[in-house]
Amino acid sequence: MRAFCWWVPAAWARRPRSTWPRPGSAPSAWSTTTGWIAATCTVRTHQVRLNSDNVEEIFSNYRIIVDGSDNFPTRYLVNDACIRLGLPNVYGAVQRFEGRVSVFAAGGRPCYRCLFSEPPDPEFAPSCSEAGVLGVVPGVIGLLQALEVIKLATGVGEPLIGRLLLFDALGTRMRELALGPDPGCRYCADDREFPGYVDYAEFCSGRASQDLETND
Repeated sequence: MRAFCWWVPAAWARRPRSTWPRPGSAPSAWSTTTGWIAATCTVRTHQVRLNSDNVEEIFSNYRIIVDGSDNFPTRYLVNDACIRLGLPNVYGAVQRFEGRVSVFAAGGRPCYRCLFSEPPDPEFAPSCSEAGVLGVVPGVIGLLQALEVIKLATGVGEPLIGRLLLFDALGTRMRELALGPDPGCRYCADDREFPGYVDYAEFCSGRASQDLETND
């Protein structure tokens, strides 16, 4: 599989493309690396903010979705769209000195909502800008996500489906938790019709949770 979806940071997306880093103006090591990438894969950029209106149009061009987002509205949107389109979702998240990785198979069972039926309160889940993150942790989690993509694309090995891998950077330890499907999940439970997209910003702010079932 040679097509990769590169999500441009929001700060870049608002800048003219002419101001983005270019291989010709970068150090030789960067030029060599990008030259190899250019010869072996295709990078497609999407200078848009992902939302309910464009998610299906964008995702339908890919076979595997890698979620490296840093906010709950996007994570729920990615989850719901992957279930709707029948795409596997390679999930990764980091905070301070910790990270976690899992693979939500096409159609869910389990899905991200089985892990978090509702977003946690903000005081229990501060953003990276608030709590900080050790710089190498996203690199470790990103490598693990890349490994899961390779396994899904080639059919070798055992993907992290139904398993949640936790990484502790301070202790340099990994542990694994079993992750089972929620039989009451509104999005991936058996014989459930897709309930549609919601206002994810409102849902994650807690104002809309009273209108949604919880699966605690």
